[in-house]
Formats: sequence, structure tokens, C-alpha cells
Amino acid sequence: MGPNVIGGLPAHILLVHAVLVFVPLTALVTVLHAAWPAAGRRLGVVTPLLGLVTLILVPITTNAGEWLQRQLPADNPDINKHVLLGHGLLPYVAVLFAVSFGVWWYARMTRSSRPIFGDERSDGARAPWVTIAVTLLTVLVSAAALYQLYRVGESGSKAVWRFVVENQAK
Repeated sequence: MGPNVIGGLPAHILLVHAVLVFVPLTALVTVLHAAWPAAGRRLGVVTPLLGLVTLILVPITTNAGEWLQRQLPADNPDINKHVLLGHGLLPYVAVLFAVSFGVWWYARMTRSSRPIFGDERSDGARAPWVTIAVTLLTVLVSAAALYQLYRVGESGSKAVWRFVVENQAK
């Protein structure tokens, strides 16, 4: 399910950087789309497309990480913790994608005129409490996905650097 080696390097260490860019970017764009109607009009379908790209990247990166794990000693508890946390990222990103799609759909359905081109559309009547609720939900989901991403990345960096330090001492 994707490359295991890119340019002689394990694909996981390269793909991780794409995930580290796309998860926060998707979270930010989704919150902007939910909280700021003018930004939502400009972003349009970009919001759920970013969510989709992020959702696709995570399993590809996880698969490359599983391949990399098979190349390393099996008895490393730091790597095992990283793998466990890494598998837990996909549900968070799936919910983030669902929210990004929902925010886009909600913004699109509450416009008084159907989108054609550019920013010539105006917003229809939105109940302020619904917009606030959608924005709060978006912030919570985004924060949860970012926190899980942080946990995965922190455990991975600890695993790598402990492995490097231990092997340099030998």
C-alpha cells in the first residue's frame, strides 16, 4: 500500500513530514472555514479536499512505518509504543475529515445563492448558536487530532533518538 523506500531512505521518515504538515493544515483550515464565513467562501471545496488528502496519507505512512518496524529489532519498547500510538491516529484524522466535509457542506447549504465562481456569494441566514456549536465542535476535533499527532511524533522521536544514542555507545 505505497512505497517502503524513497530515494534509498525508508519512506516512513519522509511521509511523516507530509502528515506533520497536512494534519495541522487541515485542522486550521477547517476551523477557519467554520468560524469565519468569508474565509469559508474563499476556501470552498479546498477544506474537505485537504481532509481527504490527510486521510489518505495517514494509512500510507502507517504502512511504511510497519515495514520499517520489521527492519528493526523487535524488542524495542519505545518503537512498540510509537506503533501503538501511530495506529491510533487514523480514527482522529477520519473524524477530522468528516468534520471538514460537514463544515464545508453546512457553509454551502446556508448560502442564500448557490456557488458559481469566486467570492460573489453572500451568506444566508445562519443561526448564531449553530455556527458557534459547529465552530466549537471543529476546534475540539482539531485539538484532539493535533494532540494525538503530537503524542505519536513525540514517541517516534524518543524511539529514534534512544536507538541512535544506544547504538553510538556500542
